[in-house]
Amino acid sequence: MALFNSVEVQAWRLLVHDEYNATEAEGARRREWGRTGTVPDRSGDDWLAMVRRYAEADVAFARVHVFPGRDELTPYCEYVLDSYEWNDAAGERVAIADRALHPELDRLDRDFWVLDDSVVVLVYGPDGEFSGAYLAEGHEREDRLEHRRIAEECSVRLAEYKDARSRRLTA
Repeated sequence: MALFNSVEVQAWRLLVHDEYNATEAEGARRREWGRTGTVPDRSGDDWLAMVRRYAEADVAFARVHVFPGRDELTPYCEYVLDSYEWNDAAGERVAIADRALHPELDRLDRDFWVLDDSVVVLVYGPDGEFSGAYLAEGHEREDRLEHRRIAEECSVRLAEYKDARSRRLTA
């Protein structure tokens, strides 16, 4: 989490994958969710503690996760849909963008962070395991900022997405 030590204004993330190879702790929570249908208590999570500290300092913390489309979610997306409740409660603005409703989201091909004025691109292997990151510069930086604009325009807040999805599934 050293990457976040100097953030003063904003931390914003785009997630474009349907599946990620999670940390051991995340994997354990996901298995528990699979057994019980409830995300285990994350109140002691270091990540959420950091988000709360930033929220208290008026640093904007947000993410947009691009989901595969309508109600055709991967098991991972089903899980994070519930897990993100904890992020949202800690002060992170969580939004979901639906690829089926917004074909322009197909242009968004890489995960990245916007940390104040820096754009940090995240690299994942074919198995969804994090393999590194680099600072985007020049045209790539501008492209990623355009991808942020598209993601923001095509997304809705977590609660709104969950409510609309629930209505569709029970109709």
